[in-house]
Amino acid sequence: MKLNKIFVFIAVGVLLVVIGGLFFYFLSESETAFEGEWKRVEESGCPLSLRFYEGKTLNIEYREGHSETGTLTELGEGEYKFDIQILSVVVGIKKINDYMLYFRDHEGDVCRYKKIDKE
Repeated sequence: MKLNKIFVFIAVGVLLVVIGGLFFYFLSESETAFEGEWKRVEESGCPLSLRFYEGKTLNIEYREGHSETGTLTELGEGEYKFDIQILSVVVGIKKINDYMLYFRDHEGDVCRYKKIDKE
């Protein structure tokens, strides 16, 4: 009888560990996991590329040789505050899938970006 209780306790513990692992795996692949380099899909007035780094750092390359780097603070529902040394603006970022995202700049222009695979 005591042996059955021990097996049930171990089985429940293993089940909780598996469920917790799956939860954190899917959480890490969420709509806010932007890390990597993203290139503009169509010609427009939007920045050439977006580079997301660990620690919520974003580099926006507007044109060749001109870029800004700042930190992102999530405001909720795809809205982020982009802090650059003396300036803060609100931008919109929505991940469509693992390889595409929408970026809305502080002037309201919306562009699509595709993720660049580093091979």
